[in-house]
Amino acid sequence: MAVSDVYAPHCDVAKERSNGVATTHLDYREVLAQDIDAVFIASPDHWHVRMAVDALAAGKDVYLEKPVTHTIEEGATLTRAVRSVSRFCSAACNSAAGLTFAMRST
Repeated sequence: MAVSDVYAPHCDVAKERSNGVATTHLDYREVLAQDIDAVFIASPDHWHVRMAVDALAAGKDVYLEKPVTHTIEEGATLTRAVRSVSRFCSAACNSAAGLTFAMRST
């Protein structure tokens, strides 16, 4: 397991929560260089497409939080990246996937 965040204290928390198993990196590209199968991108929205394209090019499956893109052009860039490799790219709304959402009455 590897974690990347430009804010070092977040990396420290991740390492602690993983009982020291997670490697931590300030540059996400260091994570992409590791022997891992997939990445979960939970960065600020404006980084989603760049990180996803880089991850796909590095041979990783990708899970993205919403919003996936901000513009039609970014959508086209991501679509081309996904179609150019044999990897998965998926996105979801995590706020609708949590226990709190499941417990709400309708």
